Amino acid sequence: SLDQPIYTRSGSDVSISATSTLPYSLFDRQDYSTMADTDKYKWIEYYKIKLHAKMFTPISNDGKMVLYSRAEYGFLGYFNKDKRSPFETFYVGGDGITGYSSTYATETISLRGYTNGSLTPYYDNGGQAGNMYSKLSMELRYPLLLEETSVIWALGFVEAGNAWKDFQDFNPFNLKRSAGVG
Repeated sequence: SLDQPIYTRSGSDVSISATSTLPYSLFDRQDYSTMADTDKYKWIEYYKIKLHAKMFTPISNDGKMVLYSRAEYGFLGYFNKDKRSPFETFYVGGDGITGYSSTYATETISLRGYTNGSLTPYYDNGGQAGNMYSKLSMELRYPLLLEETSVIWALGFVEAGNAWKDFQDFNPFNLKRSAGVG
């Protein structure tokens, strides 16, 4: 229900997405705990659930000053604990410009104030993968120029987020925080 795409002043945008592969390991009856990676990942399997919610609230009488609130959550699950997907994980922290990284089709999640991937946990074998993430942000925006050809606004933001290896490691109160202006 966003009122306009460039400098949104009111409305909300909420989406929930779920993707899944077939659970091959439930049918083939193989022991993946001792299998080599080249054989184990011949058929990748996972399920992925994401929630994105954005809300734009005008807080001045003229409707120009806007409070932008956002919440994001993502979870990458598995059907077999010995066959966790190295693909579709979350790479959290940094500018988020890359979208998907070239390493193992990892989804990049921005978090201002941190270097790229700095909030993504490491595994014991040295690999890096976030199977779950949380991100919360608030921005206070005010337009400096609202023309058809140019839109410029000032903003102040606070942001918090983190990534975890497993669901049992998830702690909604263990978030890395940042704040700034732009």
